[in-house]
Amino acid sequence: MTAAALLGCLGIAAAAQGVAGEAAQLFVNNAIDQAVVAARNITLEAVFATTTGVFAVLALLFWAEPRGGLLKAIKNAVGGSLVVIPGIKGLVDAEMKSMMAELEKSMIGEVAEKDRIRKLPAKGMPADRMLAVIDAAAAKDKAHWSSGKLSGTIYHGGDNLSEIISVRRRGTVRAHRGPTTAPSAGPSRPAGRSVPRRFSFAAASPARPSTTRHPSSWRPPPPQSAISKFALSNPLHPSSFPSLRKMDAEVVAMTMSLFHPTETTCGTTTSGGTESILLACLAYRDHARKTRGVVDPEMILPLSAHAAFDKAAHYFGIKVVAIPVDPVTFRVNPADVQAAVTSNTVMIVGSAPQFPQGVVDPIP
Repeated sequence: MTAAALLGCLGIAAAAQGVAGEAAQLFVNNAIDQAVVAARNITLEAVFATTTGVFAVLALLFWAEPRGGLLKAIKNAVGGSLVVIPGIKGLVDAEMKSMMAELEKSMIGEVAEKDRIRKLPAKGMPADRMLAVIDAAAAKDKAHWSSGKLSGTIYHGGDNLSEIISVRRRGTVRAHRGPTTAPSAGPSRPAGRSVPRRFSFAAASPARPSTTRHPSSWRPPPPQSAISKFALSNPLHPSSFPSLRKMDAEVVAMTMSLFHPTETTCGTTTSGGTESILLACLAYRDHARKTRGVVDPEMILPLSAHAAFDKAAHYFGIKVVAIPVDPVTFRVNPADVQAAVTSNTVMIVGSAPQFPQGVVDPIP
């Protein structure tokens, strides 16, 4: 390329750049003019509408954040609204009922209604019949894993181990029907003092076999007790232990029958009182979050309540609103409880009886 041609190309590029610059400048000036005209036409109503819209969007975002985001919150809200429509609700309830029936059948099999125990019986089951029921249930469950084709679930050390871990401590149990004479000497009982008692327990002497006397209505358990028969049971796998699942369901049902249950009442077996309290607090917190949108939950807690409520509050992020109790009766005042209720209250604790003094709070 010659020098003259190169200079010609540079001149054309410079001219094009100048034209583009002028076009860009004209576009910017035109946009500014239109913005000025639009600003002159803005009314108070438009400003109010815009501000309201911005605040509405911010409120929607704040509402959706604790619910998993905007899309998930809207989906749950729409879904929750649809299922309350009579026609759709009927379909959903029917499908849920069918699914629960199939799940129950897969876990415990076909159980006749006459074999279900839903309430505490007025009269207890005879011992021989109870042992027969236990034997049948244990044999039914053992059939699921005794072939050795079940992975995990069972950690079997042999039948002898099951018997050892459930064996009773050897000892002598003596039953007394009236007053007996205490030892002739001792720091805690004066010599010759007559004290009423029904049962006393003493270790068996190794030099002689254990002797036992029992009331006529009581019999010692068989060598293979119920504990040994279910020592290997695993409630985490109800499909492998259908009899254990049936026992669990019946215990829950019998307990619920004492508290005037409704069709939606349910329960679960726990390892003890502390876990029961923890799960109850978790259920109240999650229910309030789902139904009322409570993100800063509070529980109203008398100072005499069980310590596990404080543990649950710490674990699950629930604020404790402590209520003092009467220094004489040790009962909480319902007026103090009512005054502490706010929109963030998810649960109110009352004890029947409470832990330290064993008195019952005035629960309606």
